[in-house]
Amino acid sequence: MNNATESNSTIEVGFINDVIEADVWILPQTEENLKSTLWGTATISKLKAGGGKSVEIDESDDHKYIIRLIDSDSAYFSVRDVALQSGYTICFKTDGTKYESKIEVIDQSGNELLSEEAFQGAFGAQ
Repeated sequence: MNNATESNSTIEVGFINDVIEADVWILPQTEENLKSTLWGTATISKLKAGGGKSVEIDESDDHKYIIRLIDSDSAYFSVRDVALQSGYTICFKTDGTKYESKIEVIDQSGNELLSEEAFQGAFGAQ
């Protein structure tokens, strides 16, 4: 898995979780990361519902990222083609149950840049 970019620059983004406790991965959208099921250490571990955190991530050359989450019930959520810049906030939200969740991206001025339903799946019992 390739988390690093050639420039080794980072950006700072916020993440707000309004759904359920989850581990969060924010990965540069590379061909390798798109095809891999090995994501490395979570960008944010065990972020509780109602919680938020600011994190530094590797800057992607094209500013495109994949957001992946695994919640405390082993449900999987993913969105790709997410454009991020330093100062943006990613929100994991729902209009009902966790299975109606979406990822929103908000810029530094509070403008909504993306609101996309998250792909959902479930991992088998462990």
